[in-house]
Amino acid sequence: WKIFIKNLPMLFIVMLFILFYFGYNLDSKQSRSSFDAAVFEYSTYQYKEQDLLMYRGSKAPWLLRKPDGNTTRLKTILYWNEFYGRYDTYDFGYGHDPFVENNCKVSDCYTTKDRALMSLDEFDALIIHIRGLPNDWPKSRDWDKQSYVMLAIEAPIYLSEYRQLENLQFNWTMTYRLDSDFPIPYAWMDRIKPLPSEIEAYIKSFGKRKAKNSPSNDKVGLLAQLNYPSSSSTDCEDLSRTDGFMKDLPQHISIDVYGDCGDLSCTPKSVRDCYSELEKKYKFIITVETADCKDYITEGFFTALGLNLIPIVHGGGLTNYSNFAPYKSFIDASKFESPAALANYLKLLDSDDARYYEYFWWKDFYKKGFHHHQALCDLCAKLHDKERESFYPDMQKWWINDAKCTPANKDY
Repeated sequence: WKIFIKNLPMLFIVMLFILFYFGYNLDSKQSRSSFDAAVFEYSTYQYKEQDLLMYRGSKAPWLLRKPDGNTTRLKTILYWNEFYGRYDTYDFGYGHDPFVENNCKVSDCYTTKDRALMSLDEFDALIIHIRGLPNDWPKSRDWDKQSYVMLAIEAPIYLSEYRQLENLQFNWTMTYRLDSDFPIPYAWMDRIKPLPSEIEAYIKSFGKRKAKNSPSNDKVGLLAQLNYPSSSSTDCEDLSRTDGFMKDLPQHISIDVYGDCGDLSCTPKSVRDCYSELEKKYKFIITVETADCKDYITEGFFTALGLNLIPIVHGGGLTNYSNFAPYKSFIDASKFESPAALANYLKLLDSDDARYYEYFWWKDFYKKGFHHHQALCDLCAKLHDKERESFYPDMQKWWINDAKCTPANKDY
């Protein structure tokens, strides 16, 4: 007994270890069994991609257990290739959680970049980024259930890969164009409260009130243009050939050109920070796209719009800026008869604070929003739609011919 009592603490520790060991293995077997059945608890949302590695290669349907006890099949979405250094489109994420965290109306989907997670023809959808199209295309495809989604955010005239589209057969599109199945323009302007019943009267009243309280004479510069070439789309020569209207504008008004293609430079390195610096000095900024394409509007316009600057654009082509920005929030050069007329109007606004501030009335009613994740939500819903059949028999016609893209070097 003395020996037993002396060794009792050690025996107690051994017993705890044995209980823990068998309890852990029993729990692991139960957990693995639940994965083999491919049933995930709906209430926890804790399942990430790494949790399903043991499930690789299984042909069982992926089921999600709902709070009412019923189950639903998860639709699986494969990011086929990279999207500017990442795989998940606009940092949406992986697994099931992003669909819940983004409040998708239909969240019963699962995203991954792992091609080996299951048999390739079992994925419900493949998102294929056409910039830098891969050579390793799927060798087989289940045409009855699998959908290909074309992803693109750059103008087609700057993507040499578009020539391969005639060999591809896509079901849906996810591009900057508003007529895409899942539109992803650079940004949206969201209305955050109801508009005044008398817009024009409100705008004039706002301008006068703002001019009285915040005169604009603290800005010593009038008009600026920021040009940064993009390695993927253009160079300084392209920018120097900007449409004839804007090219003739400096003959009638002074324009300070910043950036890699200009005579002036910004201290900040990023384009966005440079805009913030220009905001302190200038009243207007030219934001001309390097390509005239349907619905093609990039960062410069939306960045300027979000600051205390009035963007000057050249619509009149394929892009209707009114589809993207509030009324009287920018100046469209195409509405003027000549560069001289535009220059005179800018000088008029410069001398009349009330009229100048009318272009900022909308800031109390709208804010810039990024809804790129909504495209993935909509894709998930579409995959669960029994009437989802869609097919582009001639993607090159839709993406190239219908877009009618031209470099922005035309004389307007």
